[in-house]
Amino acid sequence: MKMGWENVIKTRRGRALIIIGALVFIVVVTFAGFEVTSSPRFCSTCHNMKPYYESWKTSSHNEVNCIKCHADP
Repeated sequence: MKMGWENVIKTRRGRALIIIGALVFIVVVTFAGFEVTSSPRFCSTCHNMKPYYESWKTSSHNEVNCIKCHADP
């Protein structure tokens, strides 16, 4: 028996799977966003940060991400 989306949504299991899938998607996207925006490469995407990024890359602090020092505790 083939079930269309309308029939899946009508079942309790179908609604639960959709809700769980949506929650997993939100969590993954949120953590991916945090990871991407915490990287020095992301900080350098702003045109006025380029010289600071280049300086950081060649400094002795290049192992420390920007977010370690430049974010609220």
